Amino acid sequence: EERVLGEERVAELSRLTGLFILRRTQEIINRYLPPRLDWTVFCSPSPLQRELYQVLLSHRVIRASLQGSTQTQTHTHLACITALKKLCNHPGLLYSTVQERSDGGSAEGSLYEGLRGVFPESYSSGGFSTADSGKLLVLSDLLTTIRHLSPTDRVVLVSNYTQTLDLLQDLCVHLGYTFCRLDGNTPTIQSQRLVDNFNSPHSAHFLFLLSSKAGGVGLNLIGASHLVLYDIDWNPANDIQVHTHTRTLHTPTHHH
Repeated sequence: EERVLGEERVAELSRLTGLFILRRTQEIINRYLPPRLDWTVFCSPSPLQRELYQVLLSHRVIRASLQGSTQTQTHTHLACITALKKLCNHPGLLYSTVQERSDGGSAEGSLYEGLRGVFPESYSSGGFSTADSGKLLVLSDLLTTIRHLSPTDRVVLVSNYTQTLDLLQDLCVHLGYTFCRLDGNTPTIQSQRLVDNFNSPHSAHFLFLLSSKAGGVGLNLIGASHLVLYDIDWNPANDIQVHTHTRTLHTPTHHH
């Protein structure tokens, strides 16, 4: 009797919510959009990235994590993953953390302490250099090519981290690209204004810098024809979620 009553309540709730909730599935969206092309690009590391990578992999903290040491705590595993992700995005992100966390007392601190000597003495995280990151170099070439071959095309550039968005913003300034930015600090009322402005045929913005953790209200970025996921989440479940959102909410025709 309880089960029957529960099913009746669910049916009634579905009927009521169906009156005011609009749900578009990927199948519906695909009927109105051109075919989407997905590209996964593997980027060669720069010499500095390669050297840092070798040092990290040989570090006792990462080796203990890889060998499944019972003494290694969960947050240490995450610290190792985070360090590797920062390295892949740009060594400057790793250098900033080295400067902040040089406390060798903790496992995480010692992980970054061991990297200090690998960076050149003159290295500065403030000094912008595309050549330091193989991934950023590829992105730079990709944007230049899109701009050259399809001057009217626009691009959504997505990252998980505010620090990486800062880096990508520096790239835009460096290359002279017009952009707007939406992250977790952007007020909701301003978010829709940014989206509407970018979607306008008269928009002057070439790039839309987007945090994958921003939103929650549904962003329909129909003004762009390319979507670039600069980095993905370490958690496969979150990665799947990001892909779902980018497919159903951002509706790109090309997905790099």
